[in-house]
Amino acid sequence: MTGNGLNDRLLLLTTERKNILNEIILDVNKSINRAKVYEKDLDRLNNDYWWALAFFLAHKEDIHVTSAVIQECLRWRKCTNVYDLRLIEFVSSPEKLNIYIRGKDVYGNRILWIKLNEHDPSQRTIDQLLIFWLEHNLKTFEMSPLTVVIDLSGAKNIASLCFLLKILVIN
Repeated sequence: MTGNGLNDRLLLLTTERKNILNEIILDVNKSINRAKVYEKDLDRLNNDYWWALAFFLAHKEDIHVTSAVIQECLRWRKCTNVYDLRLIEFVSSPEKLNIYIRGKDVYGNRILWIKLNEHDPSQRTIDQLLIFWLEHNLKTFEMSPLTVVIDLSGAKNIASLCFLLKILVIN
């Protein structure tokens, strides 16, 4: 076993499942406006089955929903400039101490710590930091499992919690 659940599942994919993933990838390539997405993301989608498989499994193996969600994700990634986010940009921000990856849980999964109790609601930096750390996990560890710990003690801004839950909710 490779230690990564998605890669293990890729090894066990049947020909039928591979054909379904190819159909999804083909549909995305055919339907997407290339000016509104990163070419790197399309290349990753075309070359790395695990990315398409993650969407496919998360959306209960619905081909049409998976294709639509992948297209929306690709557009969202371009709109939020995920490739331009660098940790160095957050060095001077006090928010950098409110969200970070550190340590592992009992199952060996990395832990993403989010401290909402010290978050300043007027700052949008925590949103960008969350995107940065999720993207870091995606690129570095091929979306391996991530345990999220949210410290709500003394939190005053429910809007931040709603944003986090919206991002972290899995259908």
